[in-house]
Amino acid sequence: EGRLWVGTWAGGVNILLDEEKGIFTNFKDWIKNDTYPIQHVFDIHFDENYIWIAAFDEGLYRYNKKTAELRLFKNNENDPDGISSNQPLRIFEDSNKNLWIGSQSGLSVIQSKDKAIGKFKVYRPSDLDPNSIPSNYIQQIFEDHKQNIWIATEKGLSRYVPEGDNFLTFTQKDGLPVNEINS
Repeated sequence: EGRLWVGTWAGGVNILLDEEKGIFTNFKDWIKNDTYPIQHVFDIHFDENYIWIAAFDEGLYRYNKKTAELRLFKNNENDPDGISSNQPLRIFEDSNKNLWIGSQSGLSVIQSKDKAIGKFKVYRPSDLDPNSIPSNYIQQIFEDHKQNIWIATEKGLSRYVPEGDNFLTFTQKDGLPVNEINS
């Protein structure tokens, strides 16, 4: 967007307007919208049409750059297409323009074709499925040069396997020094 955007704890998103004078403005003032608090920001992501904001204890915000609509995606256990948690920590866009959202309560993915409607797929650990993601706590998300998606969790490093829509997890048993992977 050509400006420095800063996510803060208890101060929301702030945008550097004038670097020489050190002048910032708050995102809510910039978009002239006080509908939502947007307080505890862990991550900000820009794509072609939207600005995505991961706000802890609030959910995932999506700001439409063309229409100026601000929408909040919150966890709703009764919504099968909803986001996994109101505590998003990481936002990552892969090379196919899919958005991966890591939280303390699972992994959510929104396919590029579903960004406008806000349809999420949620991945959580399952004792019954050894190929499920090993932990709800998602520390980091990364894509390598072979387009493999890697998920850092507190119980190992997982690689997403698209053919099975599941995960292959590496832990201390596979040679890692510890199971808690931060980045």
